[in-house]
Amino acid sequence: MISKCSFLYQPKVQHGKVIGAEALLRIPGVSNIEDYISFISNKPLFDYTVIKKVLLERRSYQEYMGMSFPVSINMSIQSLESDFFVEKVSKLLVNESDIIFEITENDNYLSLNCVKNSMAKIKSLGVKFSLDDFGKGFSDIEHVLALDFDEIKIDGSLVKNIEITFIAIDILNTY
Repeated sequence: MISKCSFLYQPKVQHGKVIGAEALLRIPGVSNIEDYISFISNKPLFDYTVIKKVLLERRSYQEYMGMSFPVSINMSIQSLESDFFVEKVSKLLVNESDIIFEITENDNYLSLNCVKNSMAKIKSLGVKFSLDDFGKGFSDIEHVLALDFDEIKIDGSLVKNIEITFIAIDILNTY
């Protein structure tokens, strides 16, 4: 099924300026990507395949347009527990730059130390890590503090109506 997938490159905007793009996976006939991915049993292989495809597409865009752009790629934190994934992705990342791996907050993992070590190895190659959708559902602040994220993307539900919802302001001020 991954061979039929495509990516929508959504601009990432900061202070009114486009600073890169997020590669959003699209699969024909699948309306809810999160649900689809939750049923994938081999997330390390899936994530590796997605990352490889995004990097190849970015290279093609670079050759065609004559410019590169920072790209964010969603992945499962479970892949960071896989030696296969870390080894294969590390090889893919040689001569790459401006890559951010986005991890959704609702993913579970078994070994904090394994995830931290894998993140450190991949970060040593110049990759950044982002925690995506912080505040969506149940937030685990220990998860946020224990891992070395370069950025935290706050879920829209936490900031919706923030000017009138003082509870949301209090939550954001504690982080």
